[in-house]
Amino acid sequence: MRYVTPLDASSLASSFLPELLTQARRRIPTLQRSSPAFFLVPLLVSTTLGHAHQWVPHIYAFATSELPSPPSAVAASPPLPKDETNPHRLVVRYMKEALTKSSCVIGAPRAFEALLELDKVVPVEAKDDSFVRDELDRSRSNRERAEIGMKGISTVYQKDIVGIFNTMDPYLKDIRWFAQNITYGTYLVPHADKTPDTSPDPFDQDSTLLSILTLSTIVPQRTPREILWHLRGAIRRGIPREQVRSLHEEIEVVCRACGVDNVREGILTVDDVDKQAEKP
Repeated sequence: MRYVTPLDASSLASSFLPELLTQARRRIPTLQRSSPAFFLVPLLVSTTLGHAHQWVPHIYAFATSELPSPPSAVAASPPLPKDETNPHRLVVRYMKEALTKSSCVIGAPRAFEALLELDKVVPVEAKDDSFVRDELDRSRSNRERAEIGMKGISTVYQKDIVGIFNTMDPYLKDIRWFAQNITYGTYLVPHADKTPDTSPDPFDQDSTLLSILTLSTIVPQRTPREILWHLRGAIRRGIPREQVRSLHEEIEVVCRACGVDNVREGILTVDDVDKQAEKP
């Protein structure tokens, strides 16, 4: 399948983007039947590559196209995603949290741009006013945040994090602190100490989503070390090796649709991840 570089907004709606999203729904591997991965991958890749203003409205429309109409009565979002009864608002919760998390990987300006574009197209009855990090704002100490961050990091890196942090210790102490306390402890896994039933983070409902997010934002940036680490981390977080391969390939498809060819050229793949990564 050949895609054109998406420079004309009208071509997005009328030609390749609906087809790409339809194919993504079929191809993107998921372990949960109701997984939002099929719309999160295009959302995150297109935002990473600077196309949020063109893609976000179409992605939201596609993600909600097969849902029943939202309730007409507008109610406050429940604190916990598991209690959300409005499927349109649940889509918004996933998209908002994906973009919020991504800002620490791709930069705040692009994530913020995408969030503003999303807010423009979400109808009032699907608006989400939840505050995922409210507890961190009110009661979490720096020590607790560091512990939460380390717990989240360990699900991706396991014992390898010791060597990575040892490499950082002599000259990159600020980066190590930022990775543990901010990247993971605040952005990516702010509630790693909670169960899915008690976490306000919708990503905690599906353990595969963190890896889907990190790969969808790192692969387009062609950062070899991080890509290998997170391919391995995806396996460690429970995604079968073949599904990780399919995810990596689909990210490349979306990159091509954004005008970036050969994003995997010269970059390690899941075949380069040692088999030990699949052991607990």
